[in-house]
Amino acid sequence: MIRYILLLIAFSLSYTQAQQERIISYDSKIKISEDGSMLVTETIKVHAEGYKIKRGIYRDFPTDYEDKYGNNIRILFEVKEVLRDGLREPYHTERQSNGIRVYFGSSSYYLSPGDYTYAITYKTNRQIGYFEDHDELYWNVTGNGWDFDIERATATIVLPTGISRNDITPLAFTGAEGSTQKNYKAEILNNGAIKFITTSKLYSREGLTIVVQFPKGFVYEPDFEDKMLYLFTDNKAGIFVLIGALVLLFYYLIAWIGVGKDPEKGTIIPLFEPPANLSPAAVRFINKMGFDNKAFTAAIIDLCVKGRLNLTEDDG
Repeated sequence: MIRYILLLIAFSLSYTQAQQERIISYDSKIKISEDGSMLVTETIKVHAEGYKIKRGIYRDFPTDYEDKYGNNIRILFEVKEVLRDGLREPYHTERQSNGIRVYFGSSSYYLSPGDYTYAITYKTNRQIGYFEDHDELYWNVTGNGWDFDIERATATIVLPTGISRNDITPLAFTGAEGSTQKNYKAEILNNGAIKFITTSKLYSREGLTIVVQFPKGFVYEPDFEDKMLYLFTDNKAGIFVLIGALVLLFYYLIAWIGVGKDPEKGTIIPLFEPPANLSPAAVRFINKMGFDNKAFTAAIIDLCVKGRLNLTEDDG
């Protein structure tokens, strides 16, 4: 009985610690350049209790997708800087099935319980959607993989200069993946930036996704050559395999034409003597590509002719 009580207490303490660990604020600043690239700075303030946040936190970034034709797409993700409380923080990256995980902190350093502010700055590209009458940023600000509640999330998007605030359409969604909840408010600032703020807590595995529509012509749209280059670089492994298969097929075709193809039949000259060094049975075997009764009979008669075998008639 005491054992079960102790287990219950331990579980309760762990659960309490897990609930206390949280993301106090999640602030993202996204600057879209005219070339279509984005510079993103995420400032994440957490409260750690040493339960799941021991050495630091990690952040997952999806980089690998498939288009509607099944072609691979791999976008750029380049970490520029990682900070903790304003100071440079060690980090390392790890390739995941569909992206990159960035680990903040060192394996040899454990955090004391308390509040910590992490900041990561990274560059990415190919995040803009190009439509017939507008361009669009569709962006999951926080991700939906956090084990902790997010008390408040904000996102500030800076567009290229020259876009009228009347031509900007902001929209956002909150909650679990696929949710259409709209627990947020948005405003366009005097400098033209768009700011989103959540109006309720985001629970574990929930996030903030924003959509910003703006006129075409302010962000470079990849042309046909750019798209072909992306297609090659994103699928070079498969393309090299295909090229190798085609080269091998071409080689076999040339080899077959050179030595594998049967030569054309020439003038047929009748032979009045059996081929040299071939017995009648061997000739029969070659002609039929197999051994049969006639080949056996020919072998017996040939042996008799050569005096290797005698045949006698038995009246019985």
